[in-house]
Amino acid sequence: MIIGTRGSKLALAQATIVQEKLQASGIKTTINIIKTSGDRITDRPLHAVSGFGAFVREIDSAMLAGEIELAVHSMKDVPTERPDGLVTAAVLKRDSPFDALITRDGTLLDELPHAPTRLECDVERIIISVLGGGCSAPVAAFAEREGNHLHVTAEVLSIDATRRVRIEEEIPVADYALHSRRLGEELKVEGGGELVDEAVQYFSDVRGDI
Repeated sequence: MIIGTRGSKLALAQATIVQEKLQASGIKTTINIIKTSGDRITDRPLHAVSGFGAFVREIDSAMLAGEIELAVHSMKDVPTERPDGLVTAAVLKRDSPFDALITRDGTLLDELPHAPTRLECDVERIIISVLGGGCSAPVAAFAEREGNHLHVTAEVLSIDATRRVRIEEEIPVADYALHSRRLGEELKVEGGGELVDEAVQYFSDVRGDI
């Protein structure tokens, strides 16, 4: 049986697990490495050029052409809508989702988080959440604690970066959540909301043209 897979370390590790299980059942297998468009494209954002299935499309084609008999994918890469003639035949047991922190100086997780950094990150995430638009929206927020205040800078740009709405202000640490939401709303009202909407529409059109 010919197993098709990408050539990344993760993909090969997963394909090898499947290969070993099949061979333990007496089925001879070989692994065929297939380079996908997601592997080849390194000079531009994938969402702008490849659409959905960037890491599975060529492997799907090989399956449909009879060049391979089985494909191994990370489930995160597989679109929910599959080509006619292909099915998800089996799923491996889920591995632990937990990560491990290994430090040189013996720092323990119990000693985290670093409170000032956590506070700054919370401010930034609240502002970005209010602005919306997802990961494609050209928005930014930066907070830095200075005593009992946070110096906050946030902005929204147009896709081509020719237009910008920017806000910079000192907010009190005590009411940081309230003021962070206020800054996000002010950015939207001053034109940032319109720029976010334009970005969302732009990327929707790009994906629709693929």
